Amino acid sequence: QIHADFNMQSPDFHRRVNAFLYLNPAWDSDAWHGDLELWDRSMTTCMQRIAPIANRLVVFSTTDFSYHGHADPLECPAHRTRRHLRDR
Repeated sequence: QIHADFNMQSPDFHRRVNAFLYLNPAWDSDAWHGDLELWDRSMTTCMQRIAPIANRLVVFSTTDFSYHGHADPLECPAHRTRRHLRDR
C-alpha cells in the first residue's frame, strides 16, 4: 500500500531519511511487480517507480507527505520473495 511514515519518534527526535537496500537478484518487475513507487503530495500521481533489484540503494526524505510503497500485489513465484533492508 501507498503510505507516509511518521517522522516524529519523540519530541526531540525526528526521522529525516528513509533508506532501502534491495537484496533481490534477477527480479522481474514486469511480471512480479513490487517496484517502489514515490507519489506526489496529493497522492494523485506516481512520480517515480524504482525496481527492487539487488544492491540498489534508495534514499529519500521522510516527511508527513513522502508517500511511497507498492500498490500492485506481488506476483512472484512461491520460491521468491521481495527482500530489502530498511533503516529502522
